[in-house]
Amino acid sequence: MIKLLLKKEWSIFKHKKLNDNIVSFIINAIISLAIFVVIIYIFNALNARFVNYGVSDKLLAFTLGAIGFFESLVMIKKIDKNIYDIKDMELVFSSPISMKDLVISKYIALYIKELVSLAPLFIAVIICFGLKTAFTFSLILGLFLTIFFEPIWIIFFATLLSFPAHYLFEFLKNHSIVQVILSIVLVSIFSLAYYYVLKVFIDLISEGRLNYLFSDSNMEILSVINNVLIPSIFLKNILTGENLLVSSTVIIFGSILLLTISVLALLFYYSWIKDHSLTLNLKRKGKRAKVYNFKIAQLKKEFIVMFRNSNNSFLYCTLLLSLSFICLAICLALKELVIKLLGSTFSFYPFALLIVSVFACVINGIGSNTIYSEKKNIALIKTSPIAYRTQINIKLLSLSIMSLISIALTALALYVGKVLNIIESLSLFITVLFLVLVTITSILYLDLKRPTKTHKADFVLLFGILVPGITSFLSLIFFYYVGKSIMLYIPLLLTAIIFAASFIVLELNISKLVNKLEVNL
Repeated sequence: MIKLLLKKEWSIFKHKKLNDNIVSFIINAIISLAIFVVIIYIFNALNARFVNYGVSDKLLAFTLGAIGFFESLVMIKKIDKNIYDIKDMELVFSSPISMKDLVISKYIALYIKELVSLAPLFIAVIICFGLKTAFTFSLILGLFLTIFFEPIWIIFFATLLSFPAHYLFEFLKNHSIVQVILSIVLVSIFSLAYYYVLKVFIDLISEGRLNYLFSDSNMEILSVINNVLIPSIFLKNILTGENLLVSSTVIIFGSILLLTISVLALLFYYSWIKDHSLTLNLKRKGKRAKVYNFKIAQLKKEFIVMFRNSNNSFLYCTLLLSLSFICLAICLALKELVIKLLGSTFSFYPFALLIVSVFACVINGIGSNTIYSEKKNIALIKTSPIAYRTQINIKLLSLSIMSLISIALTALALYVGKVLNIIESLSLFITVLFLVLVTITSILYLDLKRPTKTHKADFVLLFGILVPGITSFLSLIFFYYVGKSIMLYIPLLLTAIIFAASFIVLELNISKLVNKLEVNL
């Protein structure tokens, strides 16, 4: 039975990855490759320095531990998605499949996926370490144990955290506003931490103070961290040949013990969730239904769809919430180059307008295909008591609210980061907002007219780059030939006029387009 369930897991994985979501698969592959290259590059650069100071083993232990720590956090979501799936509970109830076989098969599938995804990274890190030290028997043994046993430890720690995390995820699903706020906070913290760490690292290199990293106090802190990051400290001992027998025994037998505990814990969690879900369902049946305002309910639904959809909507929201940090980082780097090439008196506003508007327009173009994403439920639009125009305007409003918040944060970040002054920031905010609204209304019109993805990706890229490019070019021309004030206000006025025209065209054609929707689908 376990073999049959594993075949089912593989067929689902293959179908989802290669058939239904090829675009997301390619994007995830590119992101993973980029992360892989960055980790190896940084590790190799630091390892050369650590070897000179005779503390490369500390860097190795820290790197393996950090990979395991962050991968454990990612694994929590994977376990929640695979173990606590209501469809699997129904499968157990309606078939002769035992809960034990189902959990073990899912655990094996998770382990294989984790092993395949992490093996190239572990191999590359350990080879980089061996090139600077020596390739010994202990290094080869440690490489083997790291590849096959660290994923077990990762899944074990993720399993322990998956139980409270499951209820946190369920809470966030039912509280969209809290989810939005938490997402913004987490992205902000991560981006700020990334910015400051990178800034400190660059300052140390540029000022020739990289030796500061190897002070006695910093090495002591690194040792304390490594002692906490189990099992990396034991893997480090194996790789360097220290306490080889003891460390190997701990890794092998510890992995077997943790594997057993993990399976038992998953069985317990699965059983507990099953009973708890049944109890909750019985309680919910006795509750009286609430009466909602149709318009408010649909607006709430639009926000829920944004954050619950696992494909474009999630990508759209993540990128939109990260827009301010992405644009700030690019503008800070580019402004120094512009000052060096064109002088400090040259306005950076046209370049900032180009960067922010291109990112904002392309990202919003990704998230504006709401009709395509709901094509299976298109009958609900036609049978709803709400007028067609009102329903489409609610979709437009939900997208506009997200864009307004994101662009406002971006303009504020550019002002706080001293990229633009307050007048330029306000002008950029309004101009980019109008450009984004033009993008949303245009894509929404196209989505209503022909709700397919075949023609839309190229249009989004073309529209999202061409229109901001023309606007920024006009801004640059006005600055060079007329003056700074005209540079700010003329593009703003032009984008406002274009938005008004696109909105009127959409409003006049909504009823006709919705009536033809089923034919186009």
